[in-house]
Order: sequence, then C-alpha cells, then structure tokens
Amino acid sequence: MYNQPINDNHSFRIAGLYREMDGIVENNACSADSYYGNANMYNHLGEEVPCNSEDLQGVSVQALRATWRANYDQLEIIARAAMEYNDQPGIVFKSGSIAPNGGGTSPFTDAEFSLGSELGIERTLQAYDLTVNYDFNQMLSLHADAYYKDVEVSEGFDADGSALRIQDAYFDNDATLKGASMRLVYDSGDKLAAFVGTSITQDDSILPYYVMVDPFVRETFDAVKAQLEATSNIPLNQNIATDASLEEIEALRAMLVSQLFNEDGSPISNPALPPILIQGPFIFEAELDIASYVAEVSYFVTDDINITAGIRYIDETRYTRNTYTTADGAFTFDAERDFDDTLPRFAVSYDVNNNWNVYANYARGRRSPVVDANAGGVNVTKPEIVDSYDLGIKYQSANFLFSGAIFTYEYSDYQQSFTDAETLQSITVTVGDSTMSGIEGMATYNYSETLTLTASLGFLDAEFADNTADGSEFQYGGNKFRLAPEVSGAININKVFNMDSFDIDVNWLTSFQSEVFFESSNYPGLSQDTYSLTDVSLKLLQDNSKFAYELYVNNLFDKEFLIDAGNTGGGLGIPTFVRGMPRIAGVRVYYEF
Repeated sequence: MYNQPINDNHSFRIAGLYREMDGIVENNACSADSYYGNANMYNHLGEEVPCNSEDLQGVSVQALRATWRANYDQLEIIARAAMEYNDQPGIVFKSGSIAPNGGGTSPFTDAEFSLGSELGIERTLQAYDLTVNYDFNQMLSLHADAYYKDVEVSEGFDADGSALRIQDAYFDNDATLKGASMRLVYDSGDKLAAFVGTSITQDDSILPYYVMVDPFVRETFDAVKAQLEATSNIPLNQNIATDASLEEIEALRAMLVSQLFNEDGSPISNPALPPILIQGPFIFEAELDIASYVAEVSYFVTDDINITAGIRYIDETRYTRNTYTTADGAFTFDAERDFDDTLPRFAVSYDVNNNWNVYANYARGRRSPVVDANAGGVNVTKPEIVDSYDLGIKYQSANFLFSGAIFTYEYSDYQQSFTDAETLQSITVTVGDSTMSGIEGMATYNYSETLTLTASLGFLDAEFADNTADGSEFQYGGNKFRLAPEVSGAININKVFNMDSFDIDVNWLTSFQSEVFFESSNYPGLSQDTYSLTDVSLKLLQDNSKFAYELYVNNLFDKEFLIDAGNTGGGLGIPTFVRGMPRIAGVRVYYEF
C-alpha cells in the first residue's frame, strides 16, 4: 500500500495484493497408479484434453485498488477502482465412500479427481465506487454512494469426489451488481440524532451449468442405489432425515460402491457406450431490483438513557428464467414476482455509571422469497422472517473490559436449500419455524502494559420446531441448525518482551467449538466433533527501524478437522468431505515506506 498527498485537498493511494499457496491435498488422477493412468480427459464440451491434475485447496489471488480522495471544508469525495483475479485449484470435495486407487477414503489423504484442467476456480472482479459526504453545518450532513461491480466466475468441480465420473460439473457465472444510496443525518450534539435514507440495488446474473457423467457408470449407480433404498428402506440422500445408524448407512454405501468395480478392482465400463455424456447447459438467470427506504431516531430521555426507533420499507422485484437443454431440445420457463415488507427496530441503552452499561434490542430481519420456474409451474417460497431479541451488559475500567449478552432469534417460514442431483440447481423450500437462543461473553484484562489476556465463551441452543406453521409434522423437528455449535470460545494471550532496543511481541490464540452438523437433516456421519485450534506468532520490532519480522504457526498441533461435509455428493448418496487447513508455518517481513 502506498499513499501520496497531491496537495492540501487531494491525495492518492494504491494498494496491491499477491498471494500464492500450493494445494494441501495431492491429486493423483494422472499418476501411473491411478484408475485411468494418463488417459485423456474430457472437458464440459465433450472434447478430449490431455491428462492434467493439480494439487487441491490452494490459493492464487492478485488484486489492485486505486483510491482518490478530495477533501474540502464541507465536502469529501472518495473514488475507488479495483480489480481482482483468482485462479485457484479445485476444492477437495473428497468422497468418503470411493477411495483413490490404492488409497483411502479419509479426507486427510490424497485424492483422485479426473476432471483435468477444468478443475478449479477462475474469478475476475472489477469494482468501481464513489462516496460523497457533505456537511451542511455542524448538525446536518449528507452521505451518498454508488457502486458498480462485474463478476465472472468459472468453476469445474468433481461432484462425486472420486476418479469415477458419476457426476462432474462445470459452470460459468456472469453477474453485474450496481446500486446507490443516500442518507441525510441530523445530530443535535445533545439529545437527538436521526437519519432518513434510501437505496436501490440492481443485480443481474446468468449461470450456465454443465453436468458430465460416464453414462454406464451413472446408470449402474442409479439402478443399484434405487434397489438398495427400496429393499432397506434407508434413504441415502442426505436431505432426508433418517433414524438409520451410521453403520447401516455405510454398509449400504459399500454395497452400492462395490457394483461400480470389476473383480480385479478396475472401474466398470462399457465400450459400446460413449465415455462421456454431457447434460445441459442448464441456464439459470436472475434479475433483482430492490428499493429500500429507512428512517431512524435516537433520543436521550435523560443523560443516561437513550431510546432508538427505526423502520425500513423494502420493495423488490425478482425475475428468474430457467432453460433446460435435453435430447429433445431446449425448454425455457420464467416468472416474475413483486414483494414488499416493513421491518422495525427498537433499542434502549442505559449508562448505569461511568463503568457499566446495559442495553436491550429488538429487530425484525427478512430473507427474501425465492421465485423458481420449471416444468411443474412456478414455486414461490414465503419470505423467511426472524425476530431477534438481545439483552446485554458492558463494563469498562482502566484495565478490564467485559461484554455479555443473551439473545433469541425466532424464525418463521425458515428457508432450507439443497442441490438438485440432476441439474445441480439450488432449490429452496420453506420448511417451518424454529428458534435459536444463546448466551455469550467476552472479557479482556490488561494485566500490565505488556501483558493482555482475552477470553470469550458462547452457548447456543438452535433447534428446529417439531411442527411447521400449519401444525403438520416437520421431518427436521428437533434437529440442530447446521454449523451451530452448542459451545464455542477462545483464549488469547499477548505478551510483549522489551529487550534493549527490541520488542518481541508473542501472541497465542486457542479457539474451540463443540460438535456441528453440516446438514439441517443432521444426517449421520455429516458432522464435525468437538475440536480446538491453536495459532501462535512471534514478532520482532526494533526501535527506529522500518522493518519488522514475524514467525507464525497456524494450527500448531496439526489438528485434523472438517470445514464441510455432504455437498452435492451427499444428495447423490455418497457424501464428500472438505478438510480444514493443516499446520502452516512461515515467516513474514514488514517494511514501512
């Protein structure tokens, strides 16, 4: 980052970022020991391409942002232009049922993905925004901003997580996002503060999807799966709640997978059928127009009690168009719907004394309805509404800070999304009502000028209601929300050692969380047990030096943990798993100029 004043009123900044990290999981698809050796692969157009494999879960980011600022007595203008490019290897959606040739199904071992050079994510972003702030006087000011973003993303991923082409996918997403907002702010400097504002948002996107399968392998997979589910009465689709044990499910999957290999361990094949079948493109288009109007007033009833009341009105139009390409031709379905809603907010804050403050908040939030048009007609979900309540306390003294809160989120018409196994389209349905409640706290103790201790702890109770709003039984009733640990927290110790002209800044951070489920169905096996992670760093600074040096280790104890499970493969019946980062150690050098 580089700053350059131009004159008393104008300045310029340019900032850049370049980051490269090799993949953390080896992809053995093109090795001599893989199922298909160095045989050619196929892209999403059905074309043969040379065998290609790249280690998975890496990072590649290049970004540049320029900022110009003009500042006068009452007027400030800030303009920004940014570009970012990502070209990253594929995500490790590794199958927990089908092992690489000679390997295992553990997500922490090598993978074998046969998608070739299309495996990975390529993303280009261009963004432009403008901010204008104008002070009419000491009490009244105007804030306005506008933005435009163009995003292009291409991704190829191995949906089944194995070398077998049960289902691979490729998509191109082209989206433009633009909008503007304006806010008029009044602050008396004493008891009253208020603002009114408006904003508009326009988003347009088009998403062509391709699905690639080996027709013989996929037909065999579908037929065997249907037979096993019918005879066992156990659903392998992760979106269907089941009382079956993990052992029963894994035994069923083992029988399914065994039918995909010959007696010598090679994958089944049929030379009479083509090696690749392209399904699609399935083209999903969406247009979104939202106008929002907001007003809020904050008033000190006394010197210690502040009351805030606000309201937001939303008016939105959603348009979707889905095009399905099959052997019989292309079929297009579209729909447009208008929605509006009013969302209130209330808050009260009380300064008990110079150290203590208590507060209470209420707000209504909303997740917009989803409009989906297909051969069966137009499906429109209800908006998901959440009423949030929280009561908190804050304490601050010379060397101690504490904040704590209890909260409840009441959901109405909770929306659940899942991936269609055939088209890979995200399907959203309204599943019922639910409640999330919890308590959390954080404390910081400055023992001395060189030693700071911080701890946080949270408890969460997040369950789906037993029945939907109309009283019917909800199949996820009593289940835990996905990614909602009952207990989570962190401990941070920061110590600075002073040695002559050097400062050594040592930082220790341990975070932990209890078990989380990755699917709302709480499907057996798709969870991460309780675990903790520890990051440490040691930073060396010298007086009057522009350089600083840091040694860091993330995940010090090399804990193996999952960040995702299930995914598209879980909808097929063979879930995939994404591992978290292993221990990473390195050195950072800082230079100020």
